[in-house]
Amino acid sequence: MLRPSSASGCPGLACAEVRLPQYDVRLSGVAENPALPAELLDRFIAIAGPELRRELARRGDLSPAQARALLACGDESIVAALLESGAVVPGDVPLGDDRVACVVAARPGADPELVRRLAAHPDVRVRAWLAEHGEGLPVDVVTALVRDPVAEVAQEAALFQPLTAELAAELLAHPSPDLRKALSRNGSTPPDVLLALCGHPESWVRWDLVEHPNLPRGAVVALLSDGLPAARWAAARNPLVPQELLRALADDPDSEVRQAVLRNPVVPLDVLVALVGTTRTGHDPLLRIVTATHDELRAMAASPVRRLRVLVAAREDLPTDLLEEFAEDEDVVVVKAVIANPALPAQRLRALADRHGPRLHHRLAQNPNCPPDLLDRMANDPETPRKAYRAIATHPNAGPGTLLRCLTDERGAEEAASHPNLPTSAFRVLLAEDAPWKALSRAAANPALPVELMAELLNPAQPACVER
Repeated sequence: MLRPSSASGCPGLACAEVRLPQYDVRLSGVAENPALPAELLDRFIAIAGPELRRELARRGDLSPAQARALLACGDESIVAALLESGAVVPGDVPLGDDRVACVVAARPGADPELVRRLAAHPDVRVRAWLAEHGEGLPVDVVTALVRDPVAEVAQEAALFQPLTAELAAELLAHPSPDLRKALSRNGSTPPDVLLALCGHPESWVRWDLVEHPNLPRGAVVALLSDGLPAARWAAARNPLVPQELLRALADDPDSEVRQAVLRNPVVPLDVLVALVGTTRTGHDPLLRIVTATHDELRAMAASPVRRLRVLVAAREDLPTDLLEEFAEDEDVVVVKAVIANPALPAQRLRALADRHGPRLHHRLAQNPNCPPDLLDRMANDPETPRKAYRAIATHPNAGPGTLLRCLTDERGAEEAASHPNLPTSAFRVLLAEDAPWKALSRAAANPALPVELMAELLNPAQPACVER
């Protein structure tokens, strides 16, 4: 039976009588702060509640004593975080609680006998949890879980555990349709078993099959005739689909299928060019344009279709002639696409700012070469769009004065709160109770946060930066 953890304290470090609040976004930020001194970390562990201890357990700089203190809390979620961070290994963890034992058994390197004991545990929830979360389980354990008489356990194992060819064949012949369905989503299912599932009556099974990495190319092609748009959409995304079939799918009546063709990395270039003018492309780069040759890029750059030129202009490794051509384009939308290109020098960026003004400030601030003086000029321009402050506030070249100007915008303040150049005077503003919620945690997690403010935040009797 799964039992709740009974430990109420963390032996190993002196525990204060007072406790921090159960949760405060500022304290959560301090728990992540890599610059938190060891002595303050000791105190934090001693006075934190369970939720904050879980966050502290994720740190990568815990000393053995600090890890032991957190481990002694006996909370399975803290144990899981310590194992994930590498602060402890499975053999370090006391196994006095079934919940903790489950967490340990699911990790690679766990004692095989512990794993086998839990795989035969009388509580179904224990076996099901191991079937879903276990990593690197012995083959005999996986087999036992797949053959478990309780359907819930067997289904979890069939879905999440690596299957041998024999086990996969056994599941294919199993009378339970749910176990057979699990094969279509298990990444280890061999090709011959997947082929046997291609005629499955459940449409979502066929959809999963089309995207399965082990499905043979011929089967992918066969599924293209499926009447379900979702299956055709999945097939249209698959780079194994022959180009002639991608051409056919480019005329599919379903717009999402056509969009999937557009995003396929092997779509014929002429199909892409035709689709761009009639199909939504989204904001992410199209893989076929990312891999296009310079000659192909030049051919597309000459297109009268603005959207195509914009997509090409957004590629970072443009040849010099195209970079110059796009920067001088008469269409400001095309210029907007190229202006963040890191190959553009600072002087060219200043010239583009003079030419186009505030309407391009947001994209200018996304260029890694944007110089400090231009960032400051944009931050102090009353015509600068609010969204530009977010980009300015995250730019590594932004200076202290520029960042202070960004605090006037809520989203800008949230981004500036993480900046290493943030001046000390800004931290008390960003840690005040009425500061934007994200700014509170980000400022507290900023390595530039003064140590004295960290200490104030960890003083339950005198909360830092709070005015009531």
